[in-house]
Amino acid sequence: MEIPKMKVFIYILTFLGYAWSGYGSGIINNLKDAVLAAEHVFKDVLDNVVIVARKFKDFHDVFDAAISSEQLPMGEMTKCCDEHDICYDTCNQAKEHCDYEFKNCLYKICDKYEKTM
Repeated sequence: MEIPKMKVFIYILTFLGYAWSGYGSGIINNLKDAVLAAEHVFKDVLDNVVIVARKFKDFHDVFDAAISSEQLPMGEMTKCCDEHDICYDTCNQAKEHCDYEFKNCLYKICDKYEKTM
């Protein structure tokens, strides 16, 4: 029989929390319900931490797989960035419009660049 380490950890945390706070057994009528509630809360928090850690790892892997900046057509990409800045600042266009044009500009560069590789 394997004892789930996470449940034991949550039981200990719950017990220590109530013992440290000064609440006696008279206030805690049903310790099992308190432990189950704490287990539910801590499990949700731990599940969310795991999800965030996995997403961060995926995000990090994307940048590790990117092309080095020496191989990129920086001049053309800078032109797209400048046009994007002008779209916001000078032309006073909507954010969605400027972002759409910026994305299209970068896609055109990537398509040309991909053909040369």
